[in-house]
Amino acid sequence: STFMKNSQNLRDIYLSHTSLQDFDMKYFDFSLFEFLATVSLSHNMLTIVKLSYFNKNDKLKIINLSFNFIKLIEPNSFNSGIRIIELSN
Repeated sequence: STFMKNSQNLRDIYLSHTSLQDFDMKYFDFSLFEFLATVSLSHNMLTIVKLSYFNKNDKLKIINLSFNFIKLIEPNSFNSGIRIIELSN
């Protein structure tokens, strides 16, 4: 569809305050967005950061996971190009 074709050029995705839980994350493949630089998932109900969430996107620079309930971050969950990871609560 035209929407999906155009959405591949997204640079910023804001999913804050959406009540996302860990099982919801299986529906998001941030690697599909070639130019994605910022992902904000703040103020949700996430408890884990899995390796598969963010490590496949080389252009990703900012991840906001603040105000979640993060208990576990799997090793190598973030690629080396990421500049800011916000985890405050």
